[in-house]
Order: sequence, then C-alpha cells, then structure tokens
Amino acid sequence: MDNWTALYGKLPDTAVSVRVTFEDGGVVGPVKADARHYFLTFLPHHERSNWDWAAYKTEALDAEGKVVATERSYR
Repeated sequence: MDNWTALYGKLPDTAVSVRVTFEDGGVVGPVKADARHYFLTFLPHHERSNWDWAAYKTEALDAEGKVVATERSYR
C-alpha cells in the first residue's frame, strides 16, 4: 500500500468513533471503533514531505458525535 499509512489505536470507553482532521482542512472519518474501542483506518500520503504537512488531530467521538478526547500528532 504505497500511497497510504495506517492509523490505529484505542479510544476512551465513552467513544464509538474517531475523526482525523489535517492542518489543511482535510478530514477522514468518522471511522467506527469495534466493540473494544479499537479503530483502524488508512490515511493517504501527502505529496509534500512528512516535515511539510506534519500536523493533524485525532478526535474521539461519542454516539452523538461530541468530541470526548483529542490528540494532536505529527507525521
């Protein structure tokens, strides 16, 4: 899978899905978590180098879509 990178993790018990928002405004998700609150999704590689586009945030969402946790990351 040359043009993709995996993003996975475990969400808080109150979360049912995850949304990823990139610094340029692109969004992936919401992606449903499994019954144990784990998720797996694939993010597209960006044309620029990893250092140029690095920032994104991952938000855990409850059943109503409310953000219950946020993690900021750099790729």
